[in-house]
Amino acid sequence: MEYDEDQTIREIESSPDFSKEWLDLWSSPLIYLLFQKNTIVYIGQTKNGLPRIIEHYLKSKKEFTHFKILPCPLSSLNKIEAELIASFLPKYNFILPKNSIWLPREQAKEIIKEIKIFDSFNRVLRTNPWISKIELNGRVYYKKSDLLYIIKVLSKIKIEHTMDLVVQEP
Repeated sequence: MEYDEDQTIREIESSPDFSKEWLDLWSSPLIYLLFQKNTIVYIGQTKNGLPRIIEHYLKSKKEFTHFKILPCPLSSLNKIEAELIASFLPKYNFILPKNSIWLPREQAKEIIKEIKIFDSFNRVLRTNPWISKIELNGRVYYKKSDLLYIIKVLSKIKIEHTMDLVVQEP
């Protein structure tokens, strides 16, 4: 194939510009969202920038058409990733990262059990349906602030085990 200078110039002119900021993303911490058309199918985080997304493309069984990135301070990766997963519930996310907002069911159960006034974790949940809850492939998570609010309110009151453990939504 012969070199075509005009064709090369057209290709250069139509190719996207990459700034220095693009290079900074190569090794920066970020949150990434993988999309299948218009649907978020996976949300992840990386401390090492774009190579992680390339790894998904080359080695992962996750099907995606494009991605978006959100540069993020290292100290906020878990919190932001957890909140995004809780909001969008992507089909390829199976667990939340450790974070200060959402507690796995077993951890939430232990917190409730520590307060001796409750006779049943399930009863607390059943009588307070406003408690924020998400489920990822069978794993249940509860919003920590909701559980702490219930504990705070009910701990101030002497409760008989026969009373309903209903708390007004904050």
